[in-house]
Amino acid sequence: MAQETIFYSWQSDNSKTRSYVERALKKAVESIADDPSIESAPRIDKDTQDVAGAVHIVDTIKKKIDECGIFLADVSLVDKAASGRAIVNQNVMFELGYAIGKHSESRVIMVANADLGDVKNLPFDISHHRVIQFSPSADPKATKLQASLESAINIHLQALAVQNKESLVTSEKEKLLTAIDNGKPTRTLAKKYFETAYSQYLGLSPGRYKDGNHQHYASEVFEAYEKTKHIALELHEVFEVAAEHKKEDVLLQAYKSIQIVSQYYDVMPEDGGQLSEVSKDYYILVVNEIVSLLMGSISHEKLWGLMQEIASTKLSRADMYEETRTLDRLYGHPQNLLNYYKELKSVNYVIPMTPLIAERFSDSQDVLQAYIDGSMLRYFLVGSYPWIVGLLLGNSWTKHIPEFFAEFKKVSFVNAMMKVTGEKTVDEFRSNIWKQASADLANWSYPNDNLLPALKFVGIETEGDIAKNQQVISV
Repeated sequence: MAQETIFYSWQSDNSKTRSYVERALKKAVESIADDPSIESAPRIDKDTQDVAGAVHIVDTIKKKIDECGIFLADVSLVDKAASGRAIVNQNVMFELGYAIGKHSESRVIMVANADLGDVKNLPFDISHHRVIQFSPSADPKATKLQASLESAINIHLQALAVQNKESLVTSEKEKLLTAIDNGKPTRTLAKKYFETAYSQYLGLSPGRYKDGNHQHYASEVFEAYEKTKHIALELHEVFEVAAEHKKEDVLLQAYKSIQIVSQYYDVMPEDGGQLSEVSKDYYILVVNEIVSLLMGSISHEKLWGLMQEIASTKLSRADMYEETRTLDRLYGHPQNLLNYYKELKSVNYVIPMTPLIAERFSDSQDVLQAYIDGSMLRYFLVGSYPWIVGLLLGNSWTKHIPEFFAEFKKVSFVNAMMKVTGEKTVDEFRSNIWKQASADLANWSYPNDNLLPALKFVGIETEGDIAKNQQVISV
């Protein structure tokens, strides 16, 4: 992470206040620098410090504010106007206004000397913002101010780290999409993009469950997962563009890069008991989503040859494991999270993942359909339970039928499927697909018990209609 700069806008009316704040700020930064979790401690800058020559003061300060990550303003009251109203140093107010205009309030920290006046008397446009108060008389060593500044700076650094990572991902994404559009090599660009994109999931992860309340941890998982929606939307865009341009190398790299997430959770043994399983809920949600959206894009463009490549790909794991991860062994079931979700909604859902995902993408129906398509394709390929299947069993099931269902009538599609499913004959394949379609995937609470109505909707009335001819009935 690049080193961030804290620009300190100090008021010159009271040198004691200035030195007091500066001393606390330096100690706060020194303490942050000692934290091993911080990649790079911020540096402090002010006025025209470290700029050589007879510089233009205002332009120099504005340039420094433009480039700073955090703006710290001392808004202590310094005097009273003729009207009797308390005022703040005008240079500080100018710089503060400029900083807010450039970066918004999210990059600003304000402090004020309570010994000089109550912050309630600050100008109206800043009195309603959070101001850290300090009192040199009550806290002569600035211990409390140091702690307050350290906490505030850490919060800002965390937010900046997320923003910087998102900017990096956006940059890598644009490079990749440009290369795809122009028919340029994409191997290295794809690898770099998916590394940065998937690393965002780990950056938002609630971490591993240690001890305490399962429900509280589940709430942290749910909140973290909600924050990842923008990542899913961006990945869907990239998957769709790559699929449209038949860039199978990009899509295959998208799958291989999943190990960035999976390896983090592989340090917890599969048989580690409840502690291990609870910790995996976030991983399960994320990986299931990535794979579903990826497979959905593959199905949209009918890249059936890629199914075998993905199914045969082995994802590397931590050294303690002899077995690799494959498409049929990517994740389990986030039961702890789903129990929390049912309590949160006060509904005893039969298939709780269906409403969770449907709600998540309620404003992005194309992404929701990709999730459905990919989830169902994986179900027929390797038998992974399709969490989103409730949408194909519910009242509006005809709206969500995957287009590839009609492909079961085509011999070419069936041949591509059989390279993954492993049947020796078409009759054996037909029998197995019909069993999967006939399986009871819910219970009496849904209008449909299984997927047979969806297959019949596209003209597959019996087993014999599978691989029957080359003609496809449109959904």
